Amino acid sequence: MSVPTAAAPLPNVSQGGSEMNTSPIPEQMTANEQAQLLHFTEVGLQWAVGKIDFDAVKRLLGQPEQSWRFESNGEIGYAYFPGQTMTVQFIFDGNRLENGKPVAANFRLKVSSRLTVRIRKEDYEAQFGLHRLIRGESIDGVRTEQRTFFNPTGIIAVRNPDWVTFGYRSPLPADSVFDVYAGFDYIGKFLHDGPEFKSLQNPEDLRAVTVTRRYLTAEELDQRRAARRQKYGMMDLRTGMICPETAVWEGWTENGPTDRTLVWAGEAFSRARNVPIEKQLPFDWVLARWMWLRENPKAPWSET
Repeated sequence: MSVPTAAAPLPNVSQGGSEMNTSPIPEQMTANEQAQLLHFTEVGLQWAVGKIDFDAVKRLLGQPEQSWRFESNGEIGYAYFPGQTMTVQFIFDGNRLENGKPVAANFRLKVSSRLTVRIRKEDYEAQFGLHRLIRGESIDGVRTEQRTFFNPTGIIAVRNPDWVTFGYRSPLPADSVFDVYAGFDYIGKFLHDGPEFKSLQNPEDLRAVTVTRRYLTAEELDQRRAARRQKYGMMDLRTGMICPETAVWEGWTENGPTDRTLVWAGEAFSRARNVPIEKQLPFDWVLARWMWLRENPKAPWSET
């Protein structure tokens, strides 16, 4: 394990329900500091869903104050300590590479235990476009959500009973190869009103935010691809009809699956080669039936 590249001290931040206050009366985070907290969270979400890369993060937030690398699990991390009011971390998975670079794994933000915060969940939900988790809801037409929005985590984990977590999913394209989940941890006031726990459903003291990118397994990807191929196969899509989804499509002619190409949603399906694309033989463009093949538009034979 390499040592951190910077010696910035870690502030005394909250650690779940077992946090210890450094002063008898916590200070109230200022409006500017709360706006900064929301700004860091928004940047973290954009990074986790892939809208921006880490170079863009650094342009928005400046250079990280600390970095580390753990060889044991491949974790690569960068931290900010804005005004010693919070700890903000961007974590990469060094064991998974895309274009030769580690992928985003987690964004973590923890508020200093010397501060209280007044941020309601309504203050960020619409701004960040987050979707409250609903158990049993369809995610991509194949998988269903197994998590719930409201979680009295302090009671479930038999720790601080005032601790509660609100869970979200960031809406992503149906062909995304990963999900992004966000958890917002609050301290409320449990009034022993279970099992509904109404006293914990609208706290305002935000303590921590965790955003996680979870990649689909090979089995989940295969199941989703099989379901899409069946769905679009039943539509009997042919030359001249409108493509329902941007993807790599397979053109079938009297000689079988002879063509593959990227087709954009809203475009009309074209004619297809009547000779397999791998064979450099004379061919004609003929009417074809088009079958969904896969979500990846970067195949060598695509039009991109």
